[in-house]
Amino acid sequence: MPEVNEPQESAPSREPALNLRRGFGWLALSLPIICVSWWFFDRPVEQWSRETGVSLRPASEIITESVEALWPLITSAVWCAVAYAFKRFNLARWALLMILAILGSGIAVNILKFIFARARPALLKSDEWGFQWLASGHEYASFPSGHATTAGAIAMTLCLMVPRLRFGFVVLGCAAASTRVILNAHYLGDVAAGWILGCFCVLFIDWVWWKRWGNSLPIPYLRKAPTRAGAA
Repeated sequence: MPEVNEPQESAPSREPALNLRRGFGWLALSLPIICVSWWFFDRPVEQWSRETGVSLRPASEIITESVEALWPLITSAVWCAVAYAFKRFNLARWALLMILAILGSGIAVNILKFIFARARPALLKSDEWGFQWLASGHEYASFPSGHATTAGAIAMTLCLMVPRLRFGFVVLGCAAASTRVILNAHYLGDVAAGWILGCFCVLFIDWVWWKRWGNSLPIPYLRKAPTRAGAA
């Protein structure tokens, strides 16, 4: 495995990972996917989870705790403080991006939960599974999934930080988010919406950081060496 070295502070700042117009375009295209899930997959997947997903629940309960927002926030804060203390400023900036992503996506997801007020799977027995709109309470906070939002934010931040390992981060993040369906806490569409929201929030914060403080944008690790054409 290539040696991980701290990028030089004098290295040129990178471009943002998100083209804002294209990012909102992809966000808009994700809406039909969520709608299809709502109409065709949410109920069947929920039923499958209740009938055949029991054996996966003990492990899912452990995994789902890893994306409870408080623990990643504490971990990122410690990461940031230690990296700064040892003058690993680029690493500290990645930790700061993680903190901002978790906080920003957390605020966004809670606003959306209140607006949509979707009934949780536990209420499906009483034939409540749609959107109540502007209703508060845990029972009507299914859409989007907060845990999936945090999982998406963490995975996307790590993908930007170490692009070569992005496939593994996406797989692990999706696995963590899927536990919310296995535990019957959310529908599939809730998890998909949360994952997309978390990823988008990271890219949006990354773009804002580049727009306002571009010279301090954190630099990825394990980047591929430039080709001759690129170095020319």
